[in-house]
Amino acid sequence: MVNKKLTLLSTLAIASMTMTSLSPSLPLLWQDSQLTAVLAQESEDEIPDYQEDFFQAVNKEYLDSFEMAPDEISVGVNDELDANVEKELKTMLADLDSGKREAKTKEEEQLINYYRLVNDFEGRDKAGAEPLKTYFEEIEGLKDPADLTSKMSHWIESTLPLPFAVYATPGLEDPNTNELMIGSGNLILPDTAYYEEGNADGLALMDVYKESSIKLLEAMGYSHEDAEKHVQNTIDYDKLMASYRTPSEERMNTSDNIFPTSLEDAKKLTDDFGLMDAVTELVGQTPEKINVDDQKFSAGLKDMMSPDHFDQLKSWMLVNLANSATGSLSEELRLIGSEYDMAKSGAEEAKPKDKAAYEDVIYTFSDVVGNAYGEEFFGEEARQDVRDLTNDIIDMYKERLKNNEWLSEGTREKAIEKLDKMGVMVGYGDNYNKNTPDYVIDPEKSLYENVLGMAKVDQINSLKDIGQAVAEDQWEMAPFEVNAYYNPTENLICLPAGILQEPFFSENQSDSQNYGGIGNVIGHELTHAFDTSGAEFDAEGVFTNWWTDEDYKAFEDRTQKMIAQFDGYEIHGGKVDGKQTLNENVADNGGLTVALEALKRKDNPDFKEYFETYAKTWAVKLREEYAKMSLTTDEHGPVEVRVDVPVRNFDEFYEAFGIKEGDPMYMKPEDRIIFW
Repeated sequence: MVNKKLTLLSTLAIASMTMTSLSPSLPLLWQDSQLTAVLAQESEDEIPDYQEDFFQAVNKEYLDSFEMAPDEISVGVNDELDANVEKELKTMLADLDSGKREAKTKEEEQLINYYRLVNDFEGRDKAGAEPLKTYFEEIEGLKDPADLTSKMSHWIESTLPLPFAVYATPGLEDPNTNELMIGSGNLILPDTAYYEEGNADGLALMDVYKESSIKLLEAMGYSHEDAEKHVQNTIDYDKLMASYRTPSEERMNTSDNIFPTSLEDAKKLTDDFGLMDAVTELVGQTPEKINVDDQKFSAGLKDMMSPDHFDQLKSWMLVNLANSATGSLSEELRLIGSEYDMAKSGAEEAKPKDKAAYEDVIYTFSDVVGNAYGEEFFGEEARQDVRDLTNDIIDMYKERLKNNEWLSEGTREKAIEKLDKMGVMVGYGDNYNKNTPDYVIDPEKSLYENVLGMAKVDQINSLKDIGQAVAEDQWEMAPFEVNAYYNPTENLICLPAGILQEPFFSENQSDSQNYGGIGNVIGHELTHAFDTSGAEFDAEGVFTNWWTDEDYKAFEDRTQKMIAQFDGYEIHGGKVDGKQTLNENVADNGGLTVALEALKRKDNPDFKEYFETYAKTWAVKLREEYAKMSLTTDEHGPVEVRVDVPVRNFDEFYEAFGIKEGDPMYMKPEDRIIFW
């Protein structure tokens, strides 16, 4: 499936860019041999002291109480909070289905129609792969590149597989107006690093993909010979795509993923396959502002779409369609389609069909489900409490910026302006997202046809948005999710209701606990406005340089110290990349700092509670395969590291837990940093 939206969000990513180069010999300043020995020798049964390993001291007993189900890739606080949400949402959906709860809107009516289709396992099994037959025939019927070019507008509108995507995205210089984005297609393997020669993990995963895809096509009616041919062609085409993909380590910042391109240049890149003519037909006019997300990839589209690779492209389309559709087909096909994802994550079994169906429903209609959940189980009073706490954190952030000693007055003022104009979305939306009212679920059609129908609505509406104002109040994350995000082009933070539970937030918790929990989350997201990516955007969300050269040099110097704190940390059979995880580490440091300082204004702050609560919000244990993959693919570091490293920067931490020089959790004062 092609990535249909440029990700501009900086998420907290609770389990579950570029700067000046760092010398490979730069030492990991605080991780000495004593700490390494403690980590290596820790018994599975022993709970270490706070002075030895803070994350484990706080969380080990809690995490050991969980048994990971065969289909799970993580256990811990997120799963516990998700289970709380799931209980309420399942009851809500069942009551809507039975009529016990009346649908309040036409969107809730469509939600229930979809719920019934997804849970009609007998009907899905009976249909098998039949819903795909028409689309397979369309792909197989393509005669040559000219034939595909003549059908390009239909192909795009129907969301049939292509090695690129076209959609609306906010402009860098004008974030209030949508522009055309020509985006890169997704690769089979998790990251470009997996395609490097000799990468054993990449070879092993590709073998699983090949085997499962052949099995899938055979189950859909293809002969073994044809299935093998199509899958091998797909793998060869994927390698071609990967050869044009810019490595992820070179695409860490928002500005590394959006490049304005003239109409003339866009035509040069795509005229061989009629892309701009097709877009003009679908939009109703020729877009004036055009972007690509990867200059190297877009330059390779001529080759990828050429006659030399056309047979491979057709096979790639067919296999991609088959794999992407399995979640909406029979149980047999869904299970085959899960095999590759299981290999990537380390899960031992596919999700049970009822769990997969539940997740399909709530995320397809995430705003409808989420708003109803927020109104009923979170409420306006709690929403206002969190807004008040957020304003307190923002006020403290502004105070710290006013007193900042390494920025000039002009840069400080522009930073404070970002906070003054910061948007805050809390709990749940007051309206549905703009496409949801256009979803129409037809009970007479198959589940897959309805899924494709909604995808068409999204695609058509996105293209119609080009040249139009960016819609406001659009939730980029489901209100029931245990997560949060910052959007730099809108300059706003979002705190969904799902994360506003203990240990993050509760009216029954002390100020120290709430500031250690949601206070840190708020501070974390605010700090994304001032990490290496957020620093590229001003208070209006415009991509512009609002720093003096001297101030940005001082900023870069601080990032080097932050990189050094994390780079090379050995865990999960690999090492943390300090540059890859830089922005999340800056945000963690900033969140801890500002929430701690805001807490100090409260009566009787308890720093022990504060830091313990922070650690509890990261109490997650991952499957080793998934944790290892994340070291390469994720800009967020391992949860253990996100606790044990940043807390060492604070004097209050040492005082609260009696940590002294010589203890494994001790960091030399000269190696500590308070970034903001």
